[in-house]
Amino acid sequence: MKEIIKDIRGYKLCKIEFSSMDDFLDFIKSAPKITQQNESVNGPYSFTKTHTLDEAIRLCEEGYFDKTFSIFKNVVLRAISTMVAVRKPFSVKNDILGFAPNVPYYLQGHPLNMYNDEYEKKLRPTKKINIFYNSSMPWHMLPATIVKKGLIFLSIFELLKKLDYDVELKFTSLSEGNSENYGLQIDVDIQRQGGYNINELYFPLVHPSFLRRLIFACKERCQFLKDKQEFFDGYGNTVNLRKFIDMDEDSINIVSSDYDDVYKRKDIYELFKYVIADLKKQGILDEDAYNQIITNLEEIKDELLEFQKELRTDIY
Repeated sequence: MKEIIKDIRGYKLCKIEFSSMDDFLDFIKSAPKITQQNESVNGPYSFTKTHTLDEAIRLCEEGYFDKTFSIFKNVVLRAISTMVAVRKPFSVKNDILGFAPNVPYYLQGHPLNMYNDEYEKKLRPTKKINIFYNSSMPWHMLPATIVKKGLIFLSIFELLKKLDYDVELKFTSLSEGNSENYGLQIDVDIQRQGGYNINELYFPLVHPSFLRRLIFACKERCQFLKDKQEFFDGYGNTVNLRKFIDMDEDSINIVSSDYDDVYKRKDIYELFKYVIADLKKQGILDEDAYNQIITNLEEIKDELLEFQKELRTDIY
């Protein structure tokens, strides 16, 4: 864990960086509390979707796979797998591996004794893509809205990964005090070094307990807030990430705060279309890729809308 305090034009921003999920959870388990407020423990099931803080920690450590995750895998991830035909075979070449043997080459002992398709990659951005995800949400937001927001950005991350883009998911919780000129930024590296696992990303992005128990527990142990108890009247207000986050000008930046108003107004199908259209506007998707993805979305529209009903009733 690393803590940095910045002075930005008279605004004090405390940034806490956790190098891994284990680092984050170890801090919650071992650091002393600095407030009498205890929402991380006392938050009701209707607000957090877990019964205790210990349950939330256990689900984060062991993985969480509910009905929502099953639908997500069977509907959304299945659709994404059909969206990634971004290469066209345009010729056949001799290769070490391939779909059929080149018998004369094989008999001669030639190493390139297999036929393989040679692919023409479609034009795509060479810039790195950063997805900045702010887990903070206002208190009045329904758990289903947190789930919907997380699913959208998890899907976009998975889609861009499948398309072989250079994409990084930057997870943060940025909030500010109610009356004073200060803010708190909690960054957690939720991607494993050298790769990622969609199962491990699901809980922190999608489950309400990551924010409403685990992030709250972190705030209750943050020394920066020790003399700022008014912060815990709401545990901070949500802030647009673009206000304070350092963003690489040479990268393409997708920022969850840009869509904060959209989560409330659109169903999950329309939200998918909105974000995909924005990816096209930013030059991340070309016309062919965009049209293919929209076609695939149309094919699973009924399933997505049924999924939306599940979020409103059975699950959250």
